[in-house]
Amino acid sequence: MRTSSASLRTMSIDLKKCERPISSGEINGLCEIIRKSPGLSEKEIRRIWKPAKAEEEQHLLMTLSFLVQFEIIRDEADTYYFSDDILEDPNEVLIKKVAKFLCSELGEGIFHYDYLCRRHFLINSKIPTAFSFFRNYLIDAAVLSQRTVNELIVSEKYEDLFPKRNVKSEFQLEEELKRKKDIGDKAEKFVLQYEKDRLKDSPLISNVRIISKEDVTAGFDIISFDNVSDKFENRFIEVKGFLKEIRFFWSTNEISIAKKLGQKYHIYLVDVEEMDQDGYEPTILDDPANAVLLNPACWIPTCCSIEFKKNNYGQ
Repeated sequence: MRTSSASLRTMSIDLKKCERPISSGEINGLCEIIRKSPGLSEKEIRRIWKPAKAEEEQHLLMTLSFLVQFEIIRDEADTYYFSDDILEDPNEVLIKKVAKFLCSELGEGIFHYDYLCRRHFLINSKIPTAFSFFRNYLIDAAVLSQRTVNELIVSEKYEDLFPKRNVKSEFQLEEELKRKKDIGDKAEKFVLQYEKDRLKDSPLISNVRIISKEDVTAGFDIISFDNVSDKFENRFIEVKGFLKEIRFFWSTNEISIAKKLGQKYHIYLVDVEEMDQDGYEPTILDDPANAVLLNPACWIPTCCSIEFKKNNYGQ
């Protein structure tokens, strides 16, 4: 059986019903019972485990489900077997799988970096209720420990299991900005040539030019024409270079100009790693004030920073 994220999401909902966290001791005990046998049915496991109450029996079933979903044991025709490829402590294997699952499902947003102690923490309030079971298991397994009400520190032994927040020095930031500028410059030159090739028969071809070098506040990078026969510049192009994943930053000034120009405004998205390939064409977004801003199903906005202006009339 292979673990899928869909099955894990279903399991996380079921485990919300679990009245107490599954302990590492229970994991070891149950795995040891199953490991020593050629295969045990659920009834046989209950007979050996001897749950005294209905809630304890439910807890046992949750534990079995947990172990099956993370491939510590396997369920074949209602008979449980210990996974053949697990040679180390099952808890250590489970810890790695649960940590990977949490990071995959919740992302880096659940982490915080403390500059004083130079350690990464999980932010408790950012872990949804449906995932609290997995957090509690990691606490019991001594992977996480409480630092404050809202912070869980990761044990040094298991730090490598969790992604580190992208700490960046001033030098690294400067180098990143240089790379971004280089990407932008290359993309602009590509689009300029692309437009000149497209309009090669236009008598006004020399009017197609990069404007951003003359005016960085223009709100677009290149002035061009829609058609060869056009007598006036009527195509205003904002160029966005990217690497592999299509994503771009769009300033408030650029958005404002896009709204004013409407269908005359276009965004050209250029993959700088592919643009030198024969026949490559940029992805063109026509009238992006509508095509992007009014299309959240296709374009997901992410707020990176907010400018605050003091209200001199306020308190």
